[in-house]
Amino acid sequence: MLEQAPRDDEIRGGSICLDRWAVTVVNAFPSGRPLAVNRNQEWENHETPTHGRPVRPSVRGKRSAMTRDPVLAIVTVTYNSASFLSDFLDSLLADDSLADGMRVYLIDNASSDETVAIARDYADRVDLVLIESDENVGLAVASNQGISLALGAGAQWILLLNNDTVIPRGTLGGLLETATARDLSILSPLIEEIPSNTIWYVGGSITPRQGMKVRHQNIGDPMVPVDPGVRPTPYASACCLLVHRDVFARIGGLDEDYFVYFEDVDFAIRAKAAGFGYWMTADQKILHKASSCTGGYLSPFTIHWISQNWVLTARKHCPIPQRVFSMLYMQVWMLARLILRRDTPAQYLLRERSFIAGLRMPITSRHGNVPPIRIRASRHEFAPPAKVGRAR
Repeated sequence: MLEQAPRDDEIRGGSICLDRWAVTVVNAFPSGRPLAVNRNQEWENHETPTHGRPVRPSVRGKRSAMTRDPVLAIVTVTYNSASFLSDFLDSLLADDSLADGMRVYLIDNASSDETVAIARDYADRVDLVLIESDENVGLAVASNQGISLALGAGAQWILLLNNDTVIPRGTLGGLLETATARDLSILSPLIEEIPSNTIWYVGGSITPRQGMKVRHQNIGDPMVPVDPGVRPTPYASACCLLVHRDVFARIGGLDEDYFVYFEDVDFAIRAKAAGFGYWMTADQKILHKASSCTGGYLSPFTIHWISQNWVLTARKHCPIPQRVFSMLYMQVWMLARLILRRDTPAQYLLRERSFIAGLRMPITSRHGNVPPIRIRASRHEFAPPAKVGRAR
């Protein structure tokens, strides 16, 4: 635990892309002094706006009694998550498999239900950093806010994790042990959908000639025993994705052009291009209440964002000839769904409107500016690794 608040001259370098924030550190800094970071990375006693999206993060909750911060940081984004957030946090509390503990960075995207109140109720039991946004800034932006804070606090591992999940006891320690022992940089567990008890993720693929379309292997099949062990995979969902800090140091955070959906596809493409391998372990499993926040695969929300961001991903990552073929494929695919009555006429028209929106959307490729920062304060010293890149 820090003995005193850091002075202005104890903070150096790096960049954190948070929109407007003031941090109050409870139980860590006795003075309770509100802290803020501006775009020049200087600590000040006021809030600093950037990008015009207001955010109010605050550090609350039980802090670890250890002299160093936890190695693992869990980053989770909530939006009207009250119906399942307690199950999620209870499952984290029940998992005592991490010798060095964990810290949860919970970023709330302006929920209108009891999500924030529930998170605060767990503050005396969970090492929790709660960030409250005044508006829904989307999954990628919100995740990058948590990743920035976690890396700045010295976390070696970031677990991107949906909060409509339940984490069986021993899973967190098992994932970290597997990744560390095998020197892996990116690792996903097997994911079972509940209450249907079907496969949600046991491996995935990305098809460039179809506009970087993603498929989950055997999705929807009955959950049956899977051969144990660790295996490479072209793609893993950010529903539960363990990522070493070296990856963020090399490629940055999630692409903030994506509000929701396909941000993990873009991240996978960039990570693999930088030489990082994707791996899945069948020795660890989490339970996923799929589409709890989005209304299901055929909801207007899901149709819009998947259709728009599919086009956006093709524009970002496909060469021109492949991009043209991909757009033709998308049109045929949408029309086929209508003809086969898998979509209603209204759903088809929504896909077409979203397709056009994806063509018109400007590409900025902001990755959140989340490489590690260097902090010198009290007994803590965190720095970027001398050499970026782990065993692939």
